[in-house]
Amino acid sequence: MGTYSLALTASPNSFAVTDAPIVSEPFTGEVANITFTVTLDVALQTTATVHYTTVDGTALAGTDYTATSGVLTFQPGQTSQTISVPVLAGPTATGTKSFTLQLSNASGAPIALSSAVGNIIDVNYSSIDFGNGKTATYNNQAGGKVRVALKGAGTGHAVFANGGLNPLQLVVDGASNSVLTVSGAGSAIQDMVINGTLKELNAKGVTLTGDLTITGAASKIILGGVGVAGSQSVFAVGGGAVTLLLGTVNDVTLTDSGDIKLLNVNSWTNGNTTSDIISARTIKKIVSKGEFDGGVAGAVVGSVSIKGSMAGADWSAASIKSLKVKGTISDTKVDTSGDIGTVTAAAMTGSDLFAGVVFGIVTLPTTGDLVTADTIKNVTIKAGFSNSNIAASHVNKVSIKGLNTSNGGTPFGVAAQALGSINAPPLKWNAHLSPSLLTPIGDFEVNLI
Repeated sequence: MGTYSLALTASPNSFAVTDAPIVSEPFTGEVANITFTVTLDVALQTTATVHYTTVDGTALAGTDYTATSGVLTFQPGQTSQTISVPVLAGPTATGTKSFTLQLSNASGAPIALSSAVGNIIDVNYSSIDFGNGKTATYNNQAGGKVRVALKGAGTGHAVFANGGLNPLQLVVDGASNSVLTVSGAGSAIQDMVINGTLKELNAKGVTLTGDLTITGAASKIILGGVGVAGSQSVFAVGGGAVTLLLGTVNDVTLTDSGDIKLLNVNSWTNGNTTSDIISARTIKKIVSKGEFDGGVAGAVVGSVSIKGSMAGADWSAASIKSLKVKGTISDTKVDTSGDIGTVTAAAMTGSDLFAGVVFGIVTLPTTGDLVTADTIKNVTIKAGFSNSNIAASHVNKVSIKGLNTSNGGTPFGVAAQALGSINAPPLKWNAHLSPSLLTPIGDFEVNLI
């Protein structure tokens, strides 16, 4: 007798639903959802519909989740939709529970995979309240004592999960120009949510390992660190003119709908594939005592002082007054829609410094690539320049030491409509000399376009 096998595959042009990612039950008052994805394996030219409903398992509707049902309508060309099922906070932790999402009564296409499982992990939560003159006190995972105090309007609570010693979340409601203080060295808090406005958040000894949300304006935020390498934290401030003293930053997206007076960090590193972007109307000053890999989007930027290197950053700022990098600018794109003032760096490699250049250009710009009459004032590279480009309608002065003229046959260098002077030995030229003297040196070019 031979050996036989049976393979089950979905029918062409059919509906399927897949198991949802596991979700932990929320703390009381919080929101969580289990999300199922329903797909058609091939886009149809006509409308198709399918009904869905939740079915109890060990997880019960009304206790562990909210019963959910309805009809999905797939328009022509549509191949995927999601269904969200609210997860409820439970009184006790009893392990992992599950329920099923069932598809039925399809029209326009058959159902190939009709059911999927949603798993809910029960969590044993506890909380400590603070505010209205009450201070929350707890011992953190490092064994140190932590005190949480709120001065001014509002109340708050620190939430712990499954006997953990570091808070899963710190929440403040009703803050109005209040002062939140978290004292205790070596502390960690996953998420902070401040509903209202803050005069100051002082948590110098705290590392925020997750997200920060302040719904209103804030004036000053002090943290020992933000983010965990390899994850991506979101740091969001709802306005105001804020001073940010953030310690060591790893993999963070920072947004402020207002202005940043000062961003001061020990270092800012980007260790994952998501670009770290800082968004605000204006950023008056950035200071980093070490490496700085954060990028900037849209802001008018004042002075930037980086005592380490700048690697893999993406800057699409409105303008930059000054950029001083003690180390190397590498694999970085600085692309402004306005002027750039003074730029100084030890070295520059694999990077672009553009003002008023067509967005998306990654090579040495040519005629037509300069779209606005912006200026780069002065660029000084002290010890090495390779495979990098500097371009603007007007470039006043460029000084380069350590020019590497070899780039595998790909041109790089300086492009401008008007250039004041360039000193990049062996090339030395100023606007009083003939442009014909600007001949390529290896792959390095200076082009008047």
